[in-house]
Amino acid sequence: MTVTRQFESFVLDQLSHFGYVHSRRMFGGTSLYVDSAMLGLPFPQITNKIGLPVIVIKL
Repeated sequence: MTVTRQFESFVLDQLSHFGYVHSRRMFGGTSLYVDSAMLGLPFPQITNKIGLPVIVIKL
């Protein structure tokens, strides 16, 4: 799913207190990383019950 640069910046800003958070674009989507470990994938087109975008977190 395509993630806009604006949404990507928003997510990175929200997660910045976890450490060095960055993203990598690949295959039309974006992966989120904290330090060098993959954290998850943002899906702005999928929302929860109250309308907030979903971020799938890798555990």
